[in-house]
Amino acid sequence: PKASRQMGSGAPPPPCFGDVVEAQRWALEVVRRAEEEAAQRGSRGSQAWEDVWRDALWTLAVQKRCVEVEARKFVAAPPAAQRP
Repeated sequence: PKASRQMGSGAPPPPCFGDVVEAQRWALEVVRRAEEEAAQRGSRGSQAWEDVWRDALWTLAVQKRCVEVEARKFVAAPPAAQRP
């Protein structure tokens, strides 16, 4: 899809840049802690497996944080601004 194409009227606005950066930082911390715990337990896999695991965990962590941010915005919005 072209970047210049405009979003439809029902599309949500793009996320705030600060929210995206915060979600990425939070996800990196989740991955770092999981790696530390695995190292403490002596749980090591192949490098390829660890790379895939790290990417998947990071992606899930970013998604989780984005959902949390959006949920807080929804709860903080006045009732008239909330859509079912």
